[in-house]
Amino acid sequence: MQDLIRRLADLSIARGCGFAALAVACVMISLAGNIGSVFEAGGIGCLLTAMALILKAHYASPATFKRTEVWIMLDKRERPADDIAAVWITDARRFALLKWANRMAWAAAVLLGAALIVILVH
Repeated sequence: MQDLIRRLADLSIARGCGFAALAVACVMISLAGNIGSVFEAGGIGCLLTAMALILKAHYASPATFKRTEVWIMLDKRERPADDIAAVWITDARRFALLKWANRMAWAAAVLLGAALIVILVH
């Protein structure tokens, strides 16, 4: 049961990060005239996303577990008791949020590094 909750939490956070990445990509495409600005905007967008994920993980509360996408994705027969679900879902979401924040921070580092190289070469 805990493994299912972890997978659903990861799926939920991954989907949200995918939408954030799509927004960042749209901003990057809109700046296509200046390659340095493209990478810089992408890096800043990824960095802001990572910071938002870290804040979300920090403020994750067991009291609100019934309002999460993970709880909604669980079939009614699969849902554990409320006191157990509160801990499992909060922990799984916090872990997934920090994992995806780490990935977005690495993407930001790569994009900002590319922006620095492009700016220095030009």
